[in-house]
Amino acid sequence: MAPTPSLSLLHSWVETSVAAPHLDVGAAATAGRTAVDLLASAVSASSETVLDAKAIRLMEVRSFIDGHLGQAGLSIEDIAAASAISVRYLHQLFRGTGESCRQYILRRRLEEAHSQLAARPERAITAIAAGCGFSTPSAFSRAYREAYGVTPRDARARAGS
Repeated sequence: MAPTPSLSLLHSWVETSVAAPHLDVGAAATAGRTAVDLLASAVSASSETVLDAKAIRLMEVRSFIDGHLGQAGLSIEDIAAASAISVRYLHQLFRGTGESCRQYILRRRLEEAHSQLAARPERAITAIAAGCGFSTPSAFSRAYREAYGVTPRDARARAGS
């Protein structure tokens, strides 16, 4: 039996990961999520090629987003164009995941900022916000407080103690 495209991708990813030098916290988290996505796709109960292709395309889209989180102007249209798919198909890819594409972008930006607040105490909070793609410090603070229940400043203070 020939390996599925997902299994082939998983195999390539494992080979690449083993050869990679140590990863920082954000890169390791992204690598872990990618591994889980690839494994889930590889062992999926469905053997339909269409579903397998959708899962692979979603992983590619997520990988693109993760690589461009720092771009404050990153739009759904930009993501679709870079992925050579329509905006409608992009929304369809995310439909079964429990979050929209915009929600995924926001969650990933917040996760990245959260890890940087703890790992990089020397970096200004506004610089972290900008580096994670938030257009203004107030937008970052509001989103962070909503997601984690504390302000970025309080989260940093807790991480330092």
